[in-house]
Amino acid sequence: MVLFALHSLGWAAIERSWLHAGTGLDTISPTRIVVDPHGAEPATVERLIDLCAVWSDGLEPISLAWWDGATWQNEFGRAEQVADRIRHLVTARQYAQFPTTIQSIAIEPDHLPNDVAPHHRELIGRAVRTWWAYGGNGDEGSGLIEAIEREGASSARAKLVELDQDNQFRIAAYEGGDLRLWDEITPAQMVGKRLIDVPDRRLGRRVELDVQTAVRRGSPVVHRCRGVLMTKGGPEPFDWVRLSLPLYRRTHPTPRSVLTICMV
Repeated sequence: MVLFALHSLGWAAIERSWLHAGTGLDTISPTRIVVDPHGAEPATVERLIDLCAVWSDGLEPISLAWWDGATWQNEFGRAEQVADRIRHLVTARQYAQFPTTIQSIAIEPDHLPNDVAPHHRELIGRAVRTWWAYGGNGDEGSGLIEAIEREGASSARAKLVELDQDNQFRIAAYEGGDLRLWDEITPAQMVGKRLIDVPDRRLGRRVELDVQTAVRRGSPVVHRCRGVLMTKGGPEPFDWVRLSLPLYRRTHPTPRSVLTICMV
């Protein structure tokens, strides 16, 4: 839980003398800023940038401590230099891999462990058989996605992700299923977003890595997952199974889209 909090909640620390306790952050420059570039959310970064602009009149340099994934690094600079450095670190590291509480193990669909719930096992079996029956043909009008939905995919958390021109996975269609993790964004608002732009970015990154596995394989794969997820009520532990089905198109020799079905 501590690891999740440190690297997932997008926090930043602004340290200053206790003599200024109770006054606004923009009243005086801090002695140090502490930030984890892996977890800093856009709103946090922009707030720090705005404060640095206010602090730019200060004469004393500001200390910047940041987490590189293994140790804390320390730098000094003027407020405007610190602002530029924070923006660069966050931009450079937003795609990086880092310690995560989410474990994901790839397994063959026909070799599921015994602790997979029977109804999840049945859904996986039906979806995989349907995929093979259609030869993985995901062209528009092929009927594959509709057939898989009829097998029960729409009752689970299902989404269609596609590679864009920058080879980033974006959500083309999203079905929240019976379990809502987030209130701040509707299923319709998920469409068009990158996987790493969803409210729980660490979960999005894990899904991205798993669907890349399905694309490389070119055939269905199941991931057994455990970990702490950020929900509307705060961090909660979950245990789930994800089926990834790569979809072939006539216009590409390799899959560029994946239908994922998440069963919690």
